[in-house]
Amino acid sequence: SCDKFTPSSKAKGVNVQTSRDTKPNKLYYKGEPLPLTDRGISLETVKKFRVKVDDYGNYVYPLFDSAGEIVASKVRVKGKKDFKFTGDKKSATMFGMNLFGTGGKYLTIVEGQDDALAGFEMLDSKWPVISVNSASEAPRNIKDNLDYVEAFDNVVFIFDSDDVGRKSAEKCAELLSPGKAKIVTLSHYKDANDYLKSGNTS
Repeated sequence: SCDKFTPSSKAKGVNVQTSRDTKPNKLYYKGEPLPLTDRGISLETVKKFRVKVDDYGNYVYPLFDSAGEIVASKVRVKGKKDFKFTGDKKSATMFGMNLFGTGGKYLTIVEGQDDALAGFEMLDSKWPVISVNSASEAPRNIKDNLDYVEAFDNVVFIFDSDDVGRKSAEKCAELLSPGKAKIVTLSHYKDANDYLKSGNTS
């Protein structure tokens, strides 16, 4: 099941059975806030989104429910694009939603947690940036949180510059009121985090 994290040899140090942060739903949320240097993410942004780095260098991204409680996490295995979910993902809202009030002029939605952190930094922390779980789950994530998304005047989708990302962004945009959604097409790099790492933030 995607809702449970089964440790493997690739995810050293992740033990869902023994941690004071572990809850009955096998949530893994362990570590300390550190800058994600390989992703170009500052400590300030890490603390804002309450991301942790565990003892083995795995990145732990917390996911909250509508009441503001941590109910799940997404763990990125150190040095790999290998993600595992722990806890109750079905009860979680989109990554970052818990940090921003409902409604406003702009909401940016990206495809990954690192992209949300990068987008927040590139926008100088002026506008909310949140992330879907993945391109394949994005339309369902939008549907599940449609009232929140619709409360913003403009919703900007910045998904990965591949066929999967582009098609997913189009499907998400179709769920919103006419004229509300904008899709940004990335021309130089694959995603928002790549732009931040390259220093090209325009």
